[in-house]
Parts: sequence; structure tokens; C-alpha cells
Amino acid sequence: KWFGVKGDGATNDQPILQSTIDYVASIGGGTLYAPKESYLLQGLAGLEWKTKVSLKGDGESKTIFTVDGSFNNGGIIYATDYAENGTDGSNPLAWLVDCHFSDFTLDGAGFTDTVPTVYSKGFYLRYVENSTFKNVTVKNTIGTGFGSDYLKNVLFYNCTANNCGRLWDGVTGNILGQSGFGIGGGS
Repeated sequence: KWFGVKGDGATNDQPILQSTIDYVASIGGGTLYAPKESYLLQGLAGLEWKTKVSLKGDGESKTIFTVDGSFNNGGIIYATDYAENGTDGSNPLAWLVDCHFSDFTLDGAGFTDTVPTVYSKGFYLRYVENSTFKNVTVKNTIGTGFGSDYLKNVLFYNCTANNCGRLWDGVTGNILGQSGFGIGGGS
């Protein structure tokens, strides 16, 4: 709360959390600690993640990030700094590197989309290297819970996806991006 985050579940914490992520990245990285609270993200964007920035909560049932709205960027936590020059992830400067996520929940129950979409995911990360996900729950998303492509040396440990892809009826529409864990070689 040093940066001014409220964590009361009613105040939009997205702008201050994003500024904090950007600041930590600008000083070379570090770990953001999110104590036992409920953090609300409103508007069109989740949290754009940066290389060498990690997030640690107090536990999956204690540190919860919730949403209110329809995001147009892909996820509650997302990264767009992936390789733009080609589709093979070969640009080493563009990878999301040394990011560690632990002990929190992403709850997408507040996504307001009314049709299945590949957006409104929990995590939407591409080109990730030397990173871990430990004791993280993603639930109630419209898109994939853990959406990650082009991974190198990435560990998922004791992670849970619950009710992800919740609007898909199993028959109609775009099935891409409607799973609990969507880990692949690209899209």
C-alpha cells in the first residue's frame, strides 16, 4: 500500500497498480507484495506485466484481484511486449523474463462480456522465459484462465483454473481461448 493502493474491493486500483509495475520495471525489477485484500481492476485494461517484475500475495484465498468491465487487451494480467518481428519468438529483447507469480487469485466474475471471447482471460502472456506460477488460482474468466504461448523454462506448480471459459456452451462459437490452461506454441 506504499504506492497508494486501496485494496478495499470498491476502489479502482488498476491505475496505481500499473504505475507501480512500471516503476519497479524501470529500476531493474523486483517483487510486488500484495497483502491480504481484494484489489479491483476497472476499465478496458488489466495489468500490463513487465520483465523482472514478480507478484506475491498472502495466499489464494486472501489476496484476490477482481475485475469490473470488459477488457480489450486479453487478460487480467497480460504482456504485449512480445516479438513483433516474426511469429517464432526469436527476438530475445521482447521476451517476458524472470517473472514469478505466487499466492493469489484472479477472479473474472466481474467481466461483463455477453458472448464467448478469447479476451477476458486471467493471464494472457506470450514469449515467457525463466518464470514460475505457484499457488495461483484463476476463476470465472470468460476466456482462458492461464493463457500462455511460447514458454521457455516456465514452471506451473499447484495452480488451479476454475470455471474458466464460462460462457462457452461447448457447441457454438469460437472455442479458442476458452479453457482452464491454454499453453501452446502460439496462435
